[in-house]
Amino acid sequence: MHKSKKAAVAAVAGASLLVGGLGSLAFWQDPEESPGGTITSGSLDLVPTDCEAWEVDGVVRDLATFRIVPGDVLTRSCDFTVDLVGDNLETALAFDAPDLTQSTLADELTFGAQYAVNPPATDPVFEPLPAGDATLTDDLADGDEIEVQYRVELPFDGNETVPGVDNDSNSGEEFNPGPELTAVLTDLTVTLRQV
Repeated sequence: MHKSKKAAVAAVAGASLLVGGLGSLAFWQDPEESPGGTITSGSLDLVPTDCEAWEVDGVVRDLATFRIVPGDVLTRSCDFTVDLVGDNLETALAFDAPDLTQSTLADELTFGAQYAVNPPATDPVFEPLPAGDATLTDDLADGDEIEVQYRVELPFDGNETVPGVDNDSNSGEEFNPGPELTAVLTDLTVTLRQV
């Protein structure tokens, strides 16, 4: 073998040994660290602070013993405090209307609710409580006070036979033989949610 060929083979073999691990190649590098940090979540809470008993004409009524008649309006007021922690937290207030068990009495009752944000002690202005995913025009802030008023009414609904009188909700034996009519009002739910 010629000397030049032997030298070339030796050079290739030497390079292979270096790359193969018997030698070492050093590439420059300079690692630098960027500081990390602790990420903390915020929170969203609607805190009930007071919920009054049901009333009729300003008189407290126990639903277990109260017997509703046409013209009666049951009302209840509940207060909540908004507790928000979060820099980019936008909220909406929603209301799930309660279910009334399907019965003759339930079919006769009407239900409604209204709310006020930070109502003054005198002459508060209430708005109908939104149903579903409706956003309040007033953006809620941490510490806001919300008052919700509920209303269940058995109105005078006239019929063709006797105007101004509705006997469908009458549990008397003459009209509806059997036990008293009942309607179960499910829980009243106000939800504060992020939007």
